Amino acid sequence: MKYNICSECFNDEGLKLTCEKFGINKNIICPNCNKTNGRKITKELLSEISWEYFVNGSSYQSEFGGSSLLMFNEYQKTDVDFGKYLANDIKLIENILGVGFFYYAPRLFTLGLIEQIEKLQSSISEKEILEEIIEKFPTKILNENNHFYRLRKNVSEPNDENQFDSPPLEYSGKGRLDSSDLNILYGSENIEICLHECRVSIIDDLYLAKLVPTIDLKILDLSAEIKEYGTEFESLALSIHYIFRAEEHSYVICRKIAKFAYSKGYDGIIFSSYFSKIKTENIPNIALFNSPITDGKIKVSSIDRIKINKVDYIYSFGPLLNQ
Repeated sequence: MKYNICSECFNDEGLKLTCEKFGINKNIICPNCNKTNGRKITKELLSEISWEYFVNGSSYQSEFGGSSLLMFNEYQKTDVDFGKYLANDIKLIENILGVGFFYYAPRLFTLGLIEQIEKLQSSISEKEILEEIIEKFPTKILNENNHFYRLRKNVSEPNDENQFDSPPLEYSGKGRLDSSDLNILYGSENIEICLHECRVSIIDDLYLAKLVPTIDLKILDLSAEIKEYGTEFESLALSIHYIFRAEEHSYVICRKIAKFAYSKGYDGIIFSSYFSKIKTENIPNIALFNSPITDGKIKVSSIDRIKINKVDYIYSFGPLLNQ
Protein backbone atom coordinates (compact mmCIF):
# COMPACT_ATOMS: atom_id res chain seq x y z
CA MET A 1 0.00 0.00 0.00
CA LYS A 2 1.41 3.37 -1.02
CA TYR A 3 1.05 6.23 1.46
CA ASN A 4 1.36 9.62 -0.22
CA ILE A 5 0.98 11.98 2.72
CA CYS A 6 -0.09 12.11 6.38
CA SER A 7 -2.35 14.23 8.54
CA GLU A 8 0.64 16.31 9.67
CA CYS A 9 1.13 17.56 6.11
CA PHE A 10 -1.86 19.87 6.47
CA ASN A 11 -2.11 23.32 8.05
CA ASP A 12 -5.85 23.77 8.48
CA GLU A 13 -6.99 22.25 11.79
CA GLY A 14 -10.36 20.97 10.60
CA LEU A 15 -8.82 19.30 7.55
CA LYS A 16 -6.02 17.85 9.68
CA LEU A 17 -8.51 16.36 12.15
CA THR A 18 -10.54 14.94 9.27
CA CYS A 19 -7.37 13.28 8.01
CA GLU A 20 -6.75 11.83 11.47
CA LYS A 21 -10.26 10.39 11.41
CA PHE A 22 -9.80 8.68 8.01
CA GLY A 23 -6.05 8.03 8.06
CA ILE A 24 -4.18 4.86 9.02
CA ASN A 25 -2.09 4.58 12.18
CA LYS A 26 1.28 3.56 10.77
CA ASN A 27 4.56 4.38 12.48
CA ILE A 28 6.56 5.12 9.33
CA ILE A 29 8.10 8.27 7.89
CA CYS A 30 5.76 10.32 5.72
CA PRO A 31 7.23 10.69 2.20
CA ASN A 32 6.00 14.29 2.06
CA CYS A 33 6.73 15.90 5.46
CA ASN A 34 9.15 13.28 6.92
CA LYS A 35 7.19 13.07 10.19
CA THR A 36 6.24 9.77 11.77
CA ASN A 37 3.39 10.80 14.08
CA GLY A 38 0.78 11.62 11.43
CA ARG A 39 -1.99 9.30 10.27
CA LYS A 40 -0.95 7.95 6.87
CA ILE A 41 -3.10 8.64 3.81
CA THR A 42 -3.27 6.92 0.45
CA LYS A 43 -4.53 8.57 -2.72
CA GLU A 44 -7.84 6.73 -2.34
CA LEU A 45 -8.25 7.88 1.26
CA LEU A 46 -7.41 11.46 0.25
CA SER A 47 -10.28 11.36 -2.23
CA GLU A 48 -12.66 10.24 0.55
CA ILE A 49 -11.31 12.94 2.86
CA SER A 50 -11.80 15.60 0.17
CA TRP A 51 -15.40 14.50 -0.34
CA GLU A 52 -16.09 14.55 3.40
CA TYR A 53 -14.43 17.90 4.07
CA PHE A 54 -15.09 19.94 0.92
CA VAL A 55 -18.32 18.47 -0.50
CA ASN A 56 -20.22 17.33 2.59
CA GLY A 57 -18.61 20.11 4.62
CA SER A 58 -20.00 22.80 2.30
CA SER A 59 -23.58 21.56 2.43
CA TYR A 60 -26.32 24.09 3.14
CA GLN A 61 -30.07 24.02 3.60
CA SER A 62 -32.30 25.99 1.27
CA GLU A 63 -35.93 26.88 2.00
CA PHE A 64 -36.89 23.31 1.11
CA GLY A 65 -34.11 20.79 0.52
CA GLY A 66 -30.44 21.63 0.23
CA SER A 67 -27.18 20.89 -1.54
CA SER A 68 -23.40 21.30 -1.37
CA LEU A 69 -21.63 24.44 -2.49
CA LEU A 70 -18.49 22.66 -3.69
CA MET A 71 -17.48 19.79 -5.94
CA PHE A 72 -14.20 18.53 -7.38
CA ASN A 73 -13.12 16.46 -10.37
CA GLU A 74 -10.19 15.91 -12.73
CA TYR A 75 -11.70 18.01 -15.54
CA GLN A 76 -11.73 21.46 -13.95
CA LYS A 77 -9.20 23.72 -12.32
CA THR A 78 -9.76 25.21 -8.90
CA ASP A 79 -11.66 28.51 -9.09
CA VAL A 80 -12.57 28.83 -5.40
CA ASP A 81 -10.89 31.27 -3.01
CA PHE A 82 -10.28 29.18 0.10
CA GLY A 83 -8.30 31.89 1.91
CA LYS A 84 -4.98 31.71 3.72
CA TYR A 85 -5.70 28.77 6.03
CA LEU A 86 -6.25 26.30 3.19
CA ALA A 87 -4.07 27.82 0.48
CA ASN A 88 -1.15 25.38 0.78
CA ASP A 89 -3.39 22.43 1.68
CA ILE A 90 -5.39 22.83 -1.52
CA LYS A 91 -2.23 22.82 -3.65
CA LEU A 92 -1.10 19.58 -1.99
CA ILE A 93 -4.45 17.88 -2.67
CA GLU A 94 -4.53 19.15 -6.27
CA ASN A 95 -1.06 17.73 -6.94
CA ILE A 96 -1.82 14.28 -5.52
CA LEU A 97 -5.35 13.79 -6.85
CA GLY A 98 -5.03 15.80 -10.05
CA VAL A 99 -8.33 17.57 -9.42
CA GLY A 100 -9.75 21.06 -9.16
CA PHE A 101 -12.38 22.45 -6.80
CA PHE A 102 -15.30 24.51 -8.06
CA TYR A 103 -18.71 25.84 -7.07
CA TYR A 104 -21.40 23.27 -7.71
CA ALA A 105 -24.67 24.01 -9.51
CA PRO A 106 -27.13 21.40 -8.18
CA ARG A 107 -30.24 20.10 -9.90
CA LEU A 108 -32.99 22.46 -8.84
CA PHE A 109 -35.26 19.80 -7.31
CA THR A 110 -32.65 19.32 -4.55
CA LEU A 111 -33.36 22.93 -3.55
CA GLY A 112 -37.08 22.22 -3.23
CA LEU A 113 -38.19 23.48 -6.64
CA ILE A 114 -40.81 20.74 -6.95
CA GLU A 115 -44.23 21.16 -8.47
CA GLN A 116 -46.10 19.67 -5.50
CA ILE A 117 -44.47 22.02 -3.00
CA GLU A 118 -45.37 25.01 -5.16
CA LYS A 119 -48.97 23.83 -5.45
CA LEU A 120 -49.27 23.29 -1.71
CA GLN A 121 -48.39 26.94 -1.22
CA SER A 122 -51.27 28.05 -3.43
CA SER A 123 -54.88 28.19 -2.20
CA ILE A 124 -55.98 27.47 -5.78
CA SER A 125 -54.09 24.20 -6.27
CA GLU A 126 -53.50 22.94 -2.72
CA LYS A 127 -56.56 20.64 -2.59
CA GLU A 128 -55.29 18.65 -5.59
CA ILE A 129 -52.05 17.79 -3.79
CA LEU A 130 -53.74 17.20 -0.44
CA GLU A 131 -55.99 14.63 -2.11
CA GLU A 132 -52.91 13.07 -3.72
CA ILE A 133 -51.26 12.75 -0.30
CA ILE A 134 -54.29 10.90 1.10
CA GLU A 135 -54.41 8.67 -1.96
CA LYS A 136 -50.72 7.72 -2.18
CA PHE A 137 -49.57 7.45 1.43
CA PRO A 138 -50.69 4.36 3.37
CA THR A 139 -53.04 4.18 6.33
CA LYS A 140 -51.62 2.54 9.45
CA ILE A 141 -53.73 1.19 12.29
CA LEU A 142 -52.38 1.62 15.82
CA ASN A 143 -53.95 -0.45 18.57
CA GLU A 144 -53.29 -1.77 22.08
CA ASN A 145 -50.26 -3.71 20.78
CA ASN A 146 -48.51 -0.44 19.95
CA HIS A 147 -47.07 2.21 22.21
CA PHE A 148 -45.15 5.46 22.00
CA TYR A 149 -43.71 8.06 24.38
CA ARG A 150 -44.50 11.64 25.25
CA LEU A 151 -42.08 13.87 27.13
CA ARG A 152 -43.01 16.86 29.26
CA LYS A 153 -40.66 19.20 31.05
CA ASN A 154 -41.14 21.30 34.19
CA VAL A 155 -44.80 20.33 34.60
CA SER A 156 -46.59 21.44 37.75
CA GLU A 157 -48.32 18.13 38.52
CA PRO A 158 -46.49 15.23 36.83
CA ASN A 159 -48.79 12.69 38.52
CA ASP A 160 -51.75 14.14 36.65
CA GLU A 161 -52.10 12.05 33.49
CA ASN A 162 -53.90 14.93 31.74
CA GLN A 163 -50.60 16.84 31.79
CA PHE A 164 -49.54 14.48 29.00
CA ASP A 165 -52.53 15.24 26.78
CA SER A 166 -52.31 17.83 24.02
CA PRO A 167 -52.31 21.44 25.25
CA PRO A 168 -55.58 23.41 25.18
CA LEU A 169 -56.45 25.22 21.95
CA GLU A 170 -55.49 28.62 23.39
CA TYR A 171 -51.88 27.37 23.57
CA SER A 172 -51.88 25.75 20.12
CA GLY A 173 -50.48 27.19 16.91
CA LYS A 174 -46.76 27.22 17.70
CA GLY A 175 -45.80 23.69 16.60
CA ARG A 176 -45.40 22.08 13.21
CA LEU A 177 -48.92 20.66 12.95
CA ASP A 178 -51.05 22.29 15.64
CA SER A 179 -53.12 25.37 14.94
CA SER A 180 -55.62 27.63 16.68
CA ASP A 181 -58.47 25.29 15.75
CA LEU A 182 -56.73 21.89 15.97
CA ASN A 183 -54.62 20.86 18.94
CA ILE A 184 -52.08 18.06 18.64
CA LEU A 185 -50.53 15.50 20.96
CA TYR A 186 -46.96 14.87 19.78
CA GLY A 187 -44.98 11.74 20.62
CA SER A 188 -42.45 9.26 19.28
CA GLU A 189 -41.43 5.63 19.63
CA ASN A 190 -37.85 6.88 20.09
CA ILE A 191 -37.00 8.41 23.47
CA GLU A 192 -33.95 10.28 22.14
CA ILE A 193 -36.13 12.01 19.57
CA CYS A 194 -38.55 13.03 22.33
CA LEU A 195 -35.61 14.68 24.11
CA HIS A 196 -34.46 16.44 20.95
CA GLU A 197 -37.95 17.64 20.01
CA CYS A 198 -38.52 19.17 23.46
CA ARG A 199 -35.18 21.03 23.37
CA VAL A 200 -34.34 19.92 26.89
CA SER A 201 -31.47 21.03 29.09
CA ILE A 202 -29.78 19.37 32.06
CA ILE A 203 -31.58 21.68 34.52
CA ASP A 204 -35.08 20.67 33.33
CA ASP A 205 -37.33 18.38 35.34
CA LEU A 206 -38.29 15.77 32.75
CA TYR A 207 -41.13 13.26 32.78
CA LEU A 208 -41.76 10.54 30.24
CA ALA A 209 -45.14 8.87 29.75
CA LYS A 210 -45.71 5.62 27.91
CA LEU A 211 -48.92 5.93 25.89
CA VAL A 212 -50.99 3.04 24.54
CA PRO A 213 -54.05 3.20 22.24
CA THR A 214 -57.30 1.91 23.72
CA ILE A 215 -59.03 1.67 20.35
CA ASP A 216 -57.92 1.22 16.74
CA LEU A 217 -56.46 4.52 15.58
CA LYS A 218 -56.49 5.37 11.88
CA ILE A 219 -53.17 7.06 11.10
CA LEU A 220 -51.86 8.60 7.87
CA ASP A 221 -48.25 7.39 7.54
CA LEU A 222 -46.23 10.12 5.82
CA SER A 223 -42.96 8.41 6.78
CA ALA A 224 -43.66 5.45 4.47
CA GLU A 225 -41.98 4.92 1.11
CA ILE A 226 -44.31 5.19 -1.87
CA LYS A 227 -43.93 4.18 -5.52
CA GLU A 228 -43.64 7.00 -8.00
CA TYR A 229 -43.07 7.03 -11.75
CA GLY A 230 -42.44 10.69 -12.58
CA THR A 231 -39.31 12.80 -12.26
CA GLU A 232 -37.89 14.28 -9.07
CA PHE A 233 -39.39 17.63 -10.09
CA GLU A 234 -42.88 16.20 -9.53
CA SER A 235 -42.14 13.83 -6.66
CA LEU A 236 -44.67 13.83 -3.84
CA ALA A 237 -42.37 11.74 -1.63
CA LEU A 238 -39.51 14.25 -1.95
CA SER A 239 -41.94 17.09 -1.32
CA ILE A 240 -43.11 15.58 1.97
CA HIS A 241 -39.50 14.75 2.91
CA TYR A 242 -38.38 18.36 2.36
CA ILE A 243 -41.44 19.94 4.00
CA PHE A 244 -41.11 18.03 7.25
CA ARG A 245 -37.37 18.68 7.48
CA ALA A 246 -37.67 22.39 6.80
CA GLU A 247 -37.72 25.18 9.36
CA GLU A 248 -40.71 27.13 10.68
CA HIS A 249 -41.64 28.58 7.29
CA SER A 250 -42.91 25.08 6.40
CA TYR A 251 -45.39 24.97 9.28
CA VAL A 252 -48.16 26.57 7.22
CA ILE A 253 -48.02 23.68 4.74
CA CYS A 254 -47.73 21.05 7.50
CA ARG A 255 -50.84 22.44 9.19
CA LYS A 256 -52.76 22.27 5.92
CA ILE A 257 -51.90 18.58 5.66
CA ALA A 258 -52.92 17.93 9.28
CA LYS A 259 -56.28 19.68 8.93
CA PHE A 260 -57.04 17.88 5.69
CA ALA A 261 -56.19 14.48 7.18
CA TYR A 262 -58.42 15.29 10.16
CA SER A 263 -61.27 16.23 7.82
CA LYS A 264 -60.89 12.83 6.12
CA GLY A 265 -61.45 10.95 9.37
CA TYR A 266 -57.88 10.23 10.42
CA ASP A 267 -56.94 10.17 14.10
CA GLY A 268 -53.42 11.40 13.45
CA ILE A 269 -50.30 11.47 11.30
CA ILE A 270 -46.96 9.70 11.40
CA PHE A 271 -44.17 11.86 9.99
CA SER A 272 -40.38 11.86 9.92
CA SER A 273 -38.84 13.80 12.76
CA TYR A 274 -36.97 16.99 11.93
CA PHE A 275 -34.12 15.47 13.95
CA SER A 276 -33.93 12.36 11.75
CA LYS A 277 -31.31 14.24 9.76
CA ILE A 278 -28.88 13.94 12.67
CA LYS A 279 -29.64 10.22 13.11
CA THR A 280 -28.47 7.35 10.95
CA GLU A 281 -32.03 6.14 10.41
CA ASN A 282 -35.40 7.68 9.70
CA ILE A 283 -37.18 8.25 13.03
CA PRO A 284 -40.94 8.79 12.85
CA ASN A 285 -42.98 11.04 15.12
CA ILE A 286 -46.65 10.63 15.80
CA ALA A 287 -49.19 13.45 16.02
CA LEU A 288 -52.69 12.68 17.30
CA PHE A 289 -55.52 15.12 16.72
CA ASN A 290 -57.54 16.87 19.45
CA SER A 291 -57.14 15.55 23.03
CA PRO A 292 -56.81 11.76 22.72
CA ILE A 293 -56.25 11.10 26.45
CA THR A 294 -59.32 13.10 27.46
CA ASP A 295 -61.25 11.51 24.59
CA GLY A 296 -60.27 8.03 25.82
CA LYS A 297 -58.46 7.04 22.62
CA ILE A 298 -55.14 6.46 24.37
CA LYS A 299 -54.18 5.75 27.96
CA VAL A 300 -51.15 6.54 30.07
CA SER A 301 -49.48 3.22 30.81
CA SER A 302 -46.75 4.63 33.05
CA ILE A 303 -44.95 7.85 33.98
CA ASP A 304 -41.29 8.07 34.92
CA ARG A 305 -38.80 10.78 35.63
CA ILE A 306 -36.05 10.84 33.04
CA LYS A 307 -32.60 12.30 33.58
CA ILE A 308 -29.96 13.36 31.08
CA ASN A 309 -26.65 11.82 32.14
CA LYS A 310 -24.48 12.48 29.11
CA VAL A 311 -24.61 14.20 25.73
CA ASP A 312 -22.34 13.15 22.85
CA TYR A 313 -21.72 15.20 19.73
CA ILE A 314 -20.66 13.66 16.44
CA TYR A 315 -19.33 16.39 14.18
CA SER A 316 -17.47 16.96 10.94
CA PHE A 317 -15.60 19.86 9.39
CA GLY A 318 -15.91 21.96 6.26
CA PRO A 319 -13.97 24.75 4.57
CA LEU A 320 -14.16 28.46 5.34
CA LEU A 321 -14.73 30.19 2.00
CA ASN A 322 -13.87 33.76 1.00
CA GLN A 323 -17.10 34.95 -0.61
